[in-house]
Amino acid sequence: MPELPEVTTVKFFLLKHFKNKKIENVFLFLDKSLKNCDKNLFLKLKNNKILDVLNVGKHLIIKTDNFNLLIHLRMEGKFILSKEFKISLHDIFCFEIENIFYFLNDTRHFATIYLYQKDIDLFSNKPLANVSFDPFSEKFTLEYFKNNIQKKSIKIYKLLLDQSFVAGIGNIYVSEILFLAKVLPWRLVNTLNDQEILDIIKYSRIVLSKAIEEGGSTIKSFKVGDNIGKFQVNLNVYQRTNQTCKLCDDKIKRIKINNRSSYYCEKCQK
Repeated sequence: MPELPEVTTVKFFLLKHFKNKKIENVFLFLDKSLKNCDKNLFLKLKNNKILDVLNVGKHLIIKTDNFNLLIHLRMEGKFILSKEFKISLHDIFCFEIENIFYFLNDTRHFATIYLYQKDIDLFSNKPLANVSFDPFSEKFTLEYFKNNIQKKSIKIYKLLLDQSFVAGIGNIYVSEILFLAKVLPWRLVNTLNDQEILDIIKYSRIVLSKAIEEGGSTIKSFKVGDNIGKFQVNLNVYQRTNQTCKLCDDKIKRIKINNRSSYYCEKCQK
């Protein structure tokens, strides 16, 4: 699933191609992707000018004259541009802008779309109502962290994946963050000391910043235009089961936490 670095990379791509341009035509191929509106409303995006493209965690926001379009790419969603109008079975919608067709393509059809009038408060409605700020926010502090883990016995791995706690971190980057912070993924949050929390905050920003610089991680199919992410070559633990740790001579291990795979070095993390 695209995480904050991948979605940020998509945002930059869309800004380059979309900003201050008019949507000349709109096509919808998969009605079920619309979660809060019908096809007739979605098609009203035609002739709207795109003012900006933002992202909140893993959610893209395309701002137009009259609407805010929110997209979650889920596991396989990607934008594909083409000079020809060639529809595939995996396409969800398409914008035509200056004779170029921009297809939202998703092989699993899991991507979701919300469309709101521009005067609606996005953070009071789905899907952003329960989404927190991302790790780059000044609000992501030791005090915030400690206030939100009091009396909790949740594992740190699960907490960092909770988008209502902090937005944008997914399975790839939580393993990398905890490795650099030297914290085992199954540690209970109420056992963390202040320095460990500060390290988690610090490495959240370092890892995500570096991943954004490298255009995200292409583990399976992530692609933006003709480019793939490059951060995967820098991964220390993710999907490196039984390979030698880059910091010691131990082997990387994998554990299932809440049915999701977490990767770690038992010698480097505690």
